[in-house]
Amino acid sequence: MTDTKCLKVAPDFDEIGTEMIKRPLSKEALAILSKVTPQNVQNVMLNAVEKALVELRDEGFHVLSEAICACPDEKLRELMGNAMRSAMNLLRFGFTPQRREKMSSCAHLIVTVPFTLSGSGHWNSIDVLKILSSGIDVQMDQLRDPNGAQMPGLVVAVPNKATSPMDLVGLNFILSNPEKNDADQQYFDWWALAGRTTVIANQAATDPEWYSRQAFFYAFAMAVPNMPIREAIDGPLILTDYGQKVLDIIMTSVAQINRTQTDLRVDLMAVRKLSDGITCTQGIAIQKALATVHDSLGSVRTQATDPDRLMKIVAGMEFVRRPSSAQLLGVQFVGESGAMLASSRLLLPAGFPQNLADMEIDNFSKKAGVEIQRLPSVELDQYQKNEIGSPYVRWVDGQWYDPSLLKAGPKARDILLTGEWAIGWDARIQNSDNPTFLEQLKTLPDPVRQARGGIENVLREHYTKAFLKDFKETIRRPGLSREAAAVVLDEELGYPVLDLLQAGHAMQVLPCQQMYCAAHFAAAGGALFVVRERLMDALAQTDLSDDYPTEAIRIPFPDCYFHFEKPITIDSSDGKSHIYIDGFYVSEETSEADENGPEERRYTIVPITVEADKTFDLTSEAMRIVCSPGDGKLIGESLACVDNAVAEHAEDKSAKAVGSLFKEFMRTMVKVLLYTSLPDQRRREVNSKTDGMTSARQKQGKERQKAMDRASKLYDYISIGPESDEENDLLPSGESKGKSTHVRRGSYVWQPWGPGNSLRRNQWRRPTIVNRDKADEPDKKTYKVG
Repeated sequence: MTDTKCLKVAPDFDEIGTEMIKRPLSKEALAILSKVTPQNVQNVMLNAVEKALVELRDEGFHVLSEAICACPDEKLRELMGNAMRSAMNLLRFGFTPQRREKMSSCAHLIVTVPFTLSGSGHWNSIDVLKILSSGIDVQMDQLRDPNGAQMPGLVVAVPNKATSPMDLVGLNFILSNPEKNDADQQYFDWWALAGRTTVIANQAATDPEWYSRQAFFYAFAMAVPNMPIREAIDGPLILTDYGQKVLDIIMTSVAQINRTQTDLRVDLMAVRKLSDGITCTQGIAIQKALATVHDSLGSVRTQATDPDRLMKIVAGMEFVRRPSSAQLLGVQFVGESGAMLASSRLLLPAGFPQNLADMEIDNFSKKAGVEIQRLPSVELDQYQKNEIGSPYVRWVDGQWYDPSLLKAGPKARDILLTGEWAIGWDARIQNSDNPTFLEQLKTLPDPVRQARGGIENVLREHYTKAFLKDFKETIRRPGLSREAAAVVLDEELGYPVLDLLQAGHAMQVLPCQQMYCAAHFAAAGGALFVVRERLMDALAQTDLSDDYPTEAIRIPFPDCYFHFEKPITIDSSDGKSHIYIDGFYVSEETSEADENGPEERRYTIVPITVEADKTFDLTSEAMRIVCSPGDGKLIGESLACVDNAVAEHAEDKSAKAVGSLFKEFMRTMVKVLLYTSLPDQRRREVNSKTDGMTSARQKQGKERQKAMDRASKLYDYISIGPESDEENDLLPSGESKGKSTHVRRGSYVWQPWGPGNSLRRNQWRRPTIVNRDKADEPDKKTYKVG
């Protein structure tokens, strides 16, 4: 039995029986269940299918699954499922009265040829559909069934996922009316869905190619003369001459595909009626899903030297009522460490036999050489989900847990309440009475924005109470980076943080850089600076060479946030995307000189972006600059860290250009830091919140409270740079004959001074405007991503 200390258990599933009673079945489903017995199951389900087809209501088809999934007797439930699918073996949807009459006088069977796909490369599912169908369609256009309704020939390819009652009705309509295209969109939807990812979030497995995880079948209609309807449904399949011709066309076309498509292969199986084809492909799908998830385990690289090997599989049937009734097979892959390596939940046809699922799991476990733990079947109203929408899963003790927490394993139980971070702003903001509040929040400096956005709530919901207390105490240390905090929590306080990081759980265990910086800034009492737009204009016209010494960088406090009065903007050359940088965090950690080496200063810079699109997430990376006095290290070497970030996080072709440009912005950030060390810098403290609170305390009654509320929305900061044109750092200069107004660029210089020029200090030679009176202001520097 697994220790469930600190695991987040789903409260909704504590009393499954009570929950089911509270949400009664529909009257139609109860009517089916009140009649059905093992002896009459074929007639009852055939009548239920006929009734649903006559009424043609979506609810009528959902009732079929609802009744099957709600049946408490396992054997009867499986009989109901088989009977329902057998009733779907016959065509019933002739569009014209003449066709319907002929269908009723002669059995028209749906015949299937199951197949699997394999190969290499990334195939789009719709492209695969075209390959599977094009060769067959050309030959079927020349063919017509001579029997029954004498319908034009048609073969459709169907993913095994598309076998719900509603899907089978759609298939029935398509094959009953080859000339009509009313159901084409549903047909393409099946294949679009087949190509989507099927791997549940929070698992150490890659997502295998979609076609390798499922099975498929070709389907066509075949009229069988002189065969009673019941015999057509329940009896053995015997192909007519027409049926054999269609089968030959399918086999010939598939052989052609396998000859011409070097990276895609189709493997056909024996021909079957629809109900048997569904059972066959679903069994294959279980087999392939287990195998492909197992094969991909451990393919995500971590720093761990020893991979967590698969120890056992936990599996059990789950019957869920909402959002629609369904039967699912839940499978969890458990590692030797006790962590969940992967989780898969397979949607099965309602009433799919338990013994067939067990057989596939047994076969897989023998090949993999792992233990199986079977959980009893369970009925529930709906799945509870974690913060990112992943359904809870049943664990080895039969209880329901957040899958992302199970993935982190037993070592995380003293640290985490959940393995996922709450998405977006605090829920109270989303429901705020002020509809513009969220937009106003985005304009604030990031430490203020995150404090008002509910970062405290997010941390409280994510971490255990004991860990959160130690975490907050740890990050009070000035200049402490996120990585250094992890070391303190591990080595000084005994939390297995480093082991969890090495195992690949950094995203679960530690906040992202932006969130950490905001929490650390508040805990350590960081200083907030507002960088005036006029200063940024002047710095944009200032050069900083790559050979400028890194030791010139100093920051005024161990922890700072610099908020740009006007965000720095990156625009792509086509104007379709942009990135705003509205500020940056910077912290300084210092190691004193000792016998092991000289003093070392480590600067951690985290830029804050808004609407970063998908180029790459700058806030996920901390840019680090390390130097020692007199070490000769240069700015250009320090900025090379941007190239590493681009290599790790690039998502499109423009990432390299963005990274190159971002280095220029990093250079601008360094210019801001150099400015704060100048003896003649313009700096002014603005104590808006402190002064507002002091004033509010002098009031009485309601006026005091209103004043306190207003003051609480303000914040203290330090303004740097000129705040008016009179203080502008773009200085006027003398005239230059024959030239229009232009800027003579400034520069930072490492100025020799002191006795014999033995010392060095930072100095800014400000940019100047030449011939200011001759024309309008010169153009400001613009930034484009090529």
